[in-house]
Formats: sequence, structure tokens, C-alpha cells
Amino acid sequence: MKRFFLLMLAVPVLFLACSKKSDSGCKDQDPSVEAPAMQAFCVTQGLNYQIDTVGNYYQIDSLGTGPSVLSAYDTVVISYVGKTLDNVVFDRGDSVMAYAGTFIPGFQWGLLKVKEGGGLQIVMPSFLAYGCNGNSRIPPNSPLYFSIKLLDVRNSKQ
Repeated sequence: MKRFFLLMLAVPVLFLACSKKSDSGCKDQDPSVEAPAMQAFCVTQGLNYQIDTVGNYYQIDSLGTGPSVLSAYDTVVISYVGKTLDNVVFDRGDSVMAYAGTFIPGFQWGLLKVKEGGGLQIVMPSFLAYGCNGNSRIPPNSPLYFSIKLLDVRNSKQ
């Protein structure tokens, strides 16, 4: 009887997970449209930025000397502040522990740039953040800024 109940619970979940998304009209912004605002933000913040291959604008404040993040399954402890490009803080955390792969893509790419003890500032295009959906505190198609300190890295055993 338990198996039947679990099967009846699992079928709708699997159906919903595999069903095609409806066309909501949601489209990610072309990064070239966001580039001028991202560059202007970097200039006003005094960032001596570089642009990586995925489109993040970043400045490494301190490279760090400990281990690097090697996998999405590595456990990291970070402190960070997240802002929209109009300087509104939407999130912050001190000594937050999580798997490296749980963060939005632009943030994950940032973690790969420093080692334990390091820090960076990163401005990411919206498609590497929350895209056309946004979230409760971030409007759709919003490039984001993060100041990140990588406090600890615990590499997974894979």
C-alpha cells in the first residue's frame, strides 16, 4: 500500500517536471544591451574591471592562498553583499555555508576566480543572474553586483 501511495505521489511530480513550459513571453535580455549600464556602474564604483568569457565584469580584490573551488559539490563558506545596479541591497550574508553549485551561474563563475581567503567584486549580466523571471526582490532582466569573500573551501571527495 505504501508503494502505491508513493507511486501516486511521484507520477504528478514527474509529469510536472517533464512537461513543456508554457510560452510566457519571457525572454532574457541580450547582454550587449546591458553592457553600457554594467560598465557605467563599474566606473561609478571605481572598479578596475576585467571581462571574462561568460560576460561577467569583475575585479579581484584579493586572490587568496587556500584551496580553490573545483566542483559544484565543494562546500564553501562566504560573506557577500548583492545589489542591483541602482545600489539597492537585495541580499547579504555573513559566513554562509552552501555547495558552490547552489548559487546563480554568474556567482558560481566568480567563485572560480579566487581561492580560500580571497575576495572579488563582480557585475553580472541578467542572464547569469535571475534572467527574465527576476525574483521577489529583483526585477526581470536585472544585471547584478556582488561583493564576495570566500572564507572557506572544503573540496568534495567526488
